[in-house]
Amino acid sequence: MGEIKSTLDLVMERTRHLSLSEQDKAEQQREAFGKRLQGLLLQYADGVIPVDDMPERIGDLQAKLGQSENQPVVAALFERIDPDQEFRLWILLASKLVPEHRASLEKVLASYQGQKAALLAAARERQQAWLYQQHGIQGSAVVGNPIKAPQCQQQLDDLKKAVRAELAAIAAG
Repeated sequence: MGEIKSTLDLVMERTRHLSLSEQDKAEQQREAFGKRLQGLLLQYADGVIPVDDMPERIGDLQAKLGQSENQPVVAALFERIDPDQEFRLWILLASKLVPEHRASLEKVLASYQGQKAALLAAARERQQAWLYQQHGIQGSAVVGNPIKAPQCQQQLDDLKKAVRAELAAIAAG
């Protein structure tokens, strides 16, 4: 009686002659490095790995997976920076990994904070003026909520996109 083969046996038999090219192997290594790097950055963000250990850990990971370029590390780090969230942790790590980018990184983020504050103040003033013109409401107790204004929200989104583009440009070189 004939032997019944599993699906895995059939697949292995039919793909026996196939092998990965060097380019495919390198791509798999890059993908594996990217995933493991994200894991390290997450552990750092959670406070599991101290900032002083990160350069060594990243270097060990690069050596283990045959990645010598620093660009993917910088790009992954800068992608994690959200200008609306607490970013001091990432600036501290950037100062350890790429100290030459720290000043420009801080400048971009400080500029964002200033522009955001100015946008919110202007939108708040527009809302207070509208409340006075339309309803006669005024006084020191009247405080607008500029986040609810679609125009202000669009301006904030545009500003955030511009900052993300600046961060990407800094990370690129």
